[in-house]
Amino acid sequence: MATELKPEIKDGMSQSERYLASLDTSYFGIDEKDAPDLFRLLYELCGQFNYYDETNNIQGDWQDFLSSDIEILIALLASIDSRTSTDLYKKLTNALKLSESQQELTGCLKSIFLFIQGFTVLQIEFHKRLEMANNLGRSNHFELTRETFVHDLQRLYDYNRNAIDLLGDEVMIQFDYQSFSFVFERNYEVIDEPFHKSTTTRERVMLSIPYFDSLVADLEAKFTKLLSTARQYVKTQSNDGDIFDPHIALLISFLELYAHLQQPVNRLLQKHLDYFYKDIIGIKNKQEQLDRIHLIVEPAPASTPFMLNKGEQIVTEVDGFQEKLIYTLANNVEITATQVKELKTVFISNKIQLKGKTGSSLDVKELQVYQGNYPSSVPDTFQKNGASFPWPLLGEDQSELPFQQKTMDQADIGLLVASPLLYQVDGQRNFSIKFFIKPDSCVLFDEQVTGMSKALDVDKGVLILELLNQSFDVTVTGASGWVAIKHYAVSYAPATATSSCCMEIKFKMNSNEEAVTTYNPLVHGHDLNLQLPALRLLLNNSSFHNPYTFLSYFIIERVTIKVDVRESEHFKLRNNLVDLHGKAPFQPFGPAPVRGSYLDINNSNIFNRYLCNFRLQFYWFDLPADENGFAGYYQGYQYPFTNESFKITLRSNTNSKITPGTEEKQLFSLFEPQSTHGKALLKNQTTINRIDLKRIKFENTPKLDLDDTNEDFKQGTLRVELTQPDEAFGNRLYTKTFIEVAEHNARRFVKKKDAPNPPYIPVVKSLSIDYTLEHSELINGSTQDNKDDLVLFHLYPFGYDEFYNGKNLKDNFFVPPPNHESNLFLGLSGLVENQELSLLFQLAEANLHHSMHEPEVINWSCLVKNKWIQFPASGVLIDTTNNFMNTGVVTLKIPDGIAKGNTILNPDLYWIRASLPCASSLKSKMIAIFPQAVIAVREPGQSNFPDSTYISPKGSVKGFRGSVPAVKNLIQLFPSFGGYPKESDRQYNIRVSERLRHKQRLLSVLDISQAVLDAFPQIMMVKCYGTADHDHVILPGVNIHLVVIPKEREDGSFISQEPRVSLSVLYAIKKFITGSVSDFINVEVGNPIYERIMVVAKVKFKSVDNELQSDGYNIKQMNQDIKKYISAWLYDAKADFKMGSKIYILEILNYLQHQPYIDYITGFSLVHFFKVWNQKEGRLDAQLTDTSVDLTDSLQGSVPGAILISADDHLLTIIEQSKPEKPTKSGIGDFSIGSDLLIIQPSEIKTNIDTPSDAEDLYDFTVNPH
Repeated sequence: MATELKPEIKDGMSQSERYLASLDTSYFGIDEKDAPDLFRLLYELCGQFNYYDETNNIQGDWQDFLSSDIEILIALLASIDSRTSTDLYKKLTNALKLSESQQELTGCLKSIFLFIQGFTVLQIEFHKRLEMANNLGRSNHFELTRETFVHDLQRLYDYNRNAIDLLGDEVMIQFDYQSFSFVFERNYEVIDEPFHKSTTTRERVMLSIPYFDSLVADLEAKFTKLLSTARQYVKTQSNDGDIFDPHIALLISFLELYAHLQQPVNRLLQKHLDYFYKDIIGIKNKQEQLDRIHLIVEPAPASTPFMLNKGEQIVTEVDGFQEKLIYTLANNVEITATQVKELKTVFISNKIQLKGKTGSSLDVKELQVYQGNYPSSVPDTFQKNGASFPWPLLGEDQSELPFQQKTMDQADIGLLVASPLLYQVDGQRNFSIKFFIKPDSCVLFDEQVTGMSKALDVDKGVLILELLNQSFDVTVTGASGWVAIKHYAVSYAPATATSSCCMEIKFKMNSNEEAVTTYNPLVHGHDLNLQLPALRLLLNNSSFHNPYTFLSYFIIERVTIKVDVRESEHFKLRNNLVDLHGKAPFQPFGPAPVRGSYLDINNSNIFNRYLCNFRLQFYWFDLPADENGFAGYYQGYQYPFTNESFKITLRSNTNSKITPGTEEKQLFSLFEPQSTHGKALLKNQTTINRIDLKRIKFENTPKLDLDDTNEDFKQGTLRVELTQPDEAFGNRLYTKTFIEVAEHNARRFVKKKDAPNPPYIPVVKSLSIDYTLEHSELINGSTQDNKDDLVLFHLYPFGYDEFYNGKNLKDNFFVPPPNHESNLFLGLSGLVENQELSLLFQLAEANLHHSMHEPEVINWSCLVKNKWIQFPASGVLIDTTNNFMNTGVVTLKIPDGIAKGNTILNPDLYWIRASLPCASSLKSKMIAIFPQAVIAVREPGQSNFPDSTYISPKGSVKGFRGSVPAVKNLIQLFPSFGGYPKESDRQYNIRVSERLRHKQRLLSVLDISQAVLDAFPQIMMVKCYGTADHDHVILPGVNIHLVVIPKEREDGSFISQEPRVSLSVLYAIKKFITGSVSDFINVEVGNPIYERIMVVAKVKFKSVDNELQSDGYNIKQMNQDIKKYISAWLYDAKADFKMGSKIYILEILNYLQHQPYIDYITGFSLVHFFKVWNQKEGRLDAQLTDTSVDLTDSLQGSVPGAILISADDHLLTIIEQSKPEKPTKSGIGDFSIGSDLLIIQPSEIKTNIDTPSDAEDLYDFTVNPH
């Protein structure tokens, strides 16, 4: 049993730490004697038998027959336990220390001398025998010779002579001068004096003990080396091919045969355990876990649809094996011609922009719409080019991502208003569009603004104006494209008891600006089915508070469009004689006007049913300059002409019918006098206003751009008719008057009369029209059936929706309403109703930190008439992705009614949506999506293949085993997954041992760690801790935290600097542990938190061969060496992760100082980047620890589950002189943006109410440790 493990592993528990040598049945056996043990036994036994020579005299014993062979001699050495001698010496010295009398002191000291002498003689004898052994070729493994003991024997002899001088001959030991002549033949000096002079003999003896210890230690070191060499020799050498004496060869053969007899006896222990645990208790070895492969089927032309049946066999090739590895289809799959053509995402960010003041207001949230457009993948292209950059499957918030990490764009959404009233080509044009909002939706807007005003401490009314006036990018349709309206004003009127709230947008266009024309899809885009001019209101994503937040509340009840134009000159003219050109002076009533002469002014875009007011401005050419006006000008005419004599009427021409009739006509003066000091001069300008439109009826609709090419005057014509005086401008009277004057003046003796002025022929220098068009419409669709009055479009990120054309009966939101926040759109071709569609979602495994939240259930829907229709419950047949938690296949049953022609997305494709009503907690990243996906499972029982084949590399599949004519190609783009071989006996012993200890009741940290490592072999290390063990809690409400590290390779090495476990495995571990512990315990499983360490130092590099090596090379090498020290596990498969351990500053400094290319280091410090939870703001704030400021000797992770890793780059400064400097504090300029430093928007928004100047632009810098 694994009872000897500690109850807690400080730095986590790894798979290798689960194994104990004692769990192996070969750890001890019933008969454990190996060859050295048997040789020693036989050697000792031989000492009991005398050897008799030819004369039957005893000549020693039989041990020499064994010790004469070096193999046996080495085996005898290998079986000796050096601890026996060490223990004996310790007993002797302890006895010496406890001796009380002179006699005991002398006896104990002599025993020590005899022990040292015997110990030395033993080693010398072994070396002597090694030198004299028959197999002399093996003795070269032993470097020590007898000569190496000369110094030791000299010391022993000298110590003994000193002891005799102190204690007498009782301590004398005898030396065999003949045997050790090699020692005593040499002259030697007195080495040292162990018995120092002191007050008593006992004290002198006690002071000598360290000298004996030193001598014994030297001898023990030599003996240990001799024994270790012998053991290593026995372990590594083989007897095959060696030459022995016959008796020795027979003995060795017998012992090797005896080893075979030991095996059945020693296997009895394993048999006993197997019988008890496997047969009686029933704990069996875990069977193999079959791996699976995702495959893409490429159907043959004109073969779809067809069915692939479950169990269809698939052939896979294995390197080095002729035999094929077989897989089978996991389920029945219908293969169709459907292909994925487009992939798009929409994400609605819903984040807190402002924290509400405590007790006064709620948090202020902001909505922001993001869009993503990603390429679809074709299997053949994917095989050649590989995967593209992973993108967020359901979208993600982009607000705090560095630019290079952004995966989505801000979406252009808004409202498009189309109406014929907007067609205005000249003059000074003033536009007003009023949106009357449903009162209920205004309440939501009011609550939003109230919260903001309290949070910002700004007047509510002022804030509304600021919000609305920064809400839009306003454009109108022009001939060359969208014409931007740079200046506009938005006002807001709250609801009253009798009226709805109203939002009015006003803007004007001067006469020199481009004309507002009709929509042209080739010029304006969007591909709308529209022939009207349009106003586009795109939401301004640059506003201080995104307008989608509050405009998405608005539901429109009524729209009023009003256009006021001044000095328009865009119309056609015709009098009762000819067509006229308004750009040059013209005679409105011809060269000889009579009563009833008229001028027709034609422009259906002015004179139509929307006209509510207009006025005409005539600018006259060469009016009579007589101070009495027309009365003076027509003096002599026998007719009362005055300035007020000339009257006109205005009538409309609708379908050649002139209205109003004579009895309803309204008279207007053609000329305006300017009375100055009693004079009746004429104005050069006449303004016709105060026109009663009730008497003039225009029932026509505007012809827009067709009006310029229409030559008839049947629609949109205003007739200006001369009705008074009867004589018009006096053309008939002029002839009569002129003759009369001529006859009178021909008489003699009469007073001559002045000749009459010729009749005035009116000439218009220029004519302009001021007019107002207005249209108001309830857009509930209950009374309108005319699409030409008003059309409203919602502008979506990838299309549009004509949501109002006079007939709909639904709520009309101002902008596309927020439906689901997280959306994936699949554009498909070849889709057929009631067929099945199998899609492979290859995900970049989501390496989130924790598994706190359960994955949300994905909603599947299809697009029908611009509306998303939910799939029925039976529509999702298979989902092995676990709601996009991991890579897998989703099989859908296509419902009835799905069709093309939807305009909010590409109308040429069928569309399916996967969505969530809120932001996804998984944050899954997508690599590719492939249709016609199938799952194949390895056939069980193929045990002739090695364990490595449980992961089949991509491209291993070669096709179906049998003939499937409908399949053109079977493609394996990714390796197999989820496979593990059958449990080995070693793994079985570990599992049973651990189970015997915790009995399936996981009560301790050790229990949980071992259970996780056993159930999930893909996990390399687990660290488990409770909230009571640490001050730091990752997430609130959690009692037990598990931090897991994956096994990226079988050999324990790692590929990535931050290895993480996929989210699906985290959830599986959490589910496993939750079912094994008390219901009152909340378990959290997560990945490690990787916190970066940056080294700051000034360094001088060494010169190589009197030349300074490249600084760039040295800096690169130093960066690499720092990474090897801090992240050692990335470079050494044997180096384990250390969770929660410390990095000591002096240790890493010492490590760097010993690098061969470094001469001197100074100004050394470390910067630790990490994040802490801000409970007040509800977010993680990035922080750092700089050892140059915060004096500490070590750095440790901020939480127990943190692992310190090296930063990508370190702040290394090259110096020329070895001069000590103090560490300096690191600043913003020392960090790299996007790696260590992240620039984000300020947490407090600024409006135009208090905007700093350009010189006062503010930024927030946040350290981002990644």
